[in-house]
Amino acid sequence: MRDGVTIWTEGGAQIGMGHLVRCINIAGALDALGIPVRFLVNSDRAVIERLDGAGFARSASPAGWERIEGLTHGIVLIDTRKDVTEEISALKATGR
Repeated sequence: MRDGVTIWTEGGAQIGMGHLVRCINIAGALDALGIPVRFLVNSDRAVIERLDGAGFARSASPAGWERIEGLTHGIVLIDTRKDVTEEISALKATGR
């Protein structure tokens, strides 16, 4: 599915939950507009529980950042402090 937004973020005890909470709020606004939203996140238990509680579809991996194939929508919103320059280049190469 290429229409919609995949939100690629992370959270947890080591990182904090600010990125995730911000993204959940953005996802809620997109959902209210009828735009499909999916999350790609790290597999921290608190992150998974928060997303499940909010009712958003998600894919999770231990680090979260090696799962570009989990980005199913045409638009990708990335919220992290990490340097993701290479990942962004890879996404642009696929037309996202």
